[in-house]
Amino acid sequence: MSQRADGAQTYVGGSGKEIIGYYTLVVGHVAYEEASDRLVKGLSRNAVPVMLLARLATDLAWQGKGVGAGLLRNAMQRTVQAADIAGIRAFLVHAKDDKAKAFYEHFNFLPSPTDPYHLHLLVKDIRKIMGA
Repeated sequence: MSQRADGAQTYVGGSGKEIIGYYTLVVGHVAYEEASDRLVKGLSRNAVPVMLLARLATDLAWQGKGVGAGLLRNAMQRTVQAADIAGIRAFLVHAKDDKAKAFYEHFNFLPSPTDPYHLHLLVKDIRKIMGA
């Protein structure tokens, strides 16, 4: 429903005719007062524009085979592309548990000062990771 209302965009990964995973991106913001020092460094005292990874899921049969990492890289690439068009400072995720948190930390995501399960990665760091 959110996608039809232009509130979110979902991307699907497949193998042949089989859906093996998907992710959903949503544009949002973080209140200046709730953001980490690194997130607001050099910015005015306004809300910080971000891309939120609202969902990331891999079919159980495909977990542990790099599908989630591939989907995450694709989401990061799309975030950089969006940041080239409109200001986006960081890419955010809300990890559902310790396992998910560790997955994102493997990609250098940093925890928020307000919630250790809310993690972020600056767009400039994504550019370095992606070689863009």
